[in-house]
Amino acid sequence: MARGGIYKSEVLRARNNLLAQGKYPSIDAIRIELGNTGSKSTIQRYMREIDEDESPGARPAPSLSEELQSLLAPLAERLRIEAQEELARLKSQHAEVAAAAESAAASLRAEIQSLSEALAAARQQTAEAQERYEDASKRLSAVSAERAQAQQLAADLQIQLRAEAEHRSSVETKYADARRSLEHFREAAKEQRQREAQAHENQVQFLQQDIHGLRTALAQAREQLSVATETLTQKALALEATQRDLLHAKEKGSEVADIAVRLADVTAQRDTLKTRLAAEESQVHILRDEADALRRAVDQLTERLRALDLEQAAVQGAREARTQLELQIDATVKAQLDALLASAGRLARPGAESVLPTRSRRATSKKPA
Repeated sequence: MARGGIYKSEVLRARNNLLAQGKYPSIDAIRIELGNTGSKSTIQRYMREIDEDESPGARPAPSLSEELQSLLAPLAERLRIEAQEELARLKSQHAEVAAAAESAAASLRAEIQSLSEALAAARQQTAEAQERYEDASKRLSAVSAERAQAQQLAADLQIQLRAEAEHRSSVETKYADARRSLEHFREAAKEQRQREAQAHENQVQFLQQDIHGLRTALAQAREQLSVATETLTQKALALEATQRDLLHAKEKGSEVADIAVRLADVTAQRDTLKTRLAAEESQVHILRDEADALRRAVDQLTERLRALDLEQAAVQGAREARTQLELQIDATVKAQLDALLASAGRLARPGAESVLPTRSRRATSKKPA
């Protein structure tokens, strides 16, 4: 910033510099030479005094007062300059203080604005809180009424719970009796199954022994039948050979007369053969009767074996049917016990039943069942 005042010596030096440069020392040129400092009136006054000093014959010798005035003028000028500098400093401080005050005022205005907005928001929140308080008061009233109803309902449920506990105790007693009955039934059924299984096993073993004996007898009968059939076949072949010999002897007896001895022998042999043939035929008839008897026995054994197989299949079917029946009985009893357990479990849970009075009355009405 430019100085507030200049000295006469500075103006004189600037004037001489301009003259040395061949320039006209005008007020503006001197001010530019001084660095654009000092006022034009001050420069003009100093130029007039310098002109007066350079022409001493134009004025008379200065008086004491003029000399004092010329001595005091620089002091006054310095005082004026210092005063101007102090004023400029004060103005600068004032500007700084004013800027700080303006900044503080702006911040205060912003703070007042934010406080105003906060106050408006607080008033809005207060209004909303008042509305919430009113709603909460209404809900509190409703909750109080519901609480009273819930307390009454809880009292009713306590009564129902005691009744349900008594009913549950009765159901548990019935369940214990049913379980004991089931255990007794299971033990009895188990013993009955064991007895029937033992009887069945004994019967099966007896039937198997009987079947084994019949099969052995059948094998022996078949073997005897085979032997009898083979013997009968041999006897039949021998009988056929004897008949052929007899027929051959009859044919030869009429042609050869000189073999009368042989014929007698042949006759004797024929008689013997006839006797043997009769015996063989009798034995054949006996063997045939035995073979027929054996066939009938074999047929009877086969029929009996078939009947035993059918009886064994019937016994096995009855056993399987009894097993299925026992499984069905066990399943039925188990389902009934599971139903009793489920009923007892539902009765054991206080929250299992609905809190509705109608359903509670319906559950109470079902208790005698």
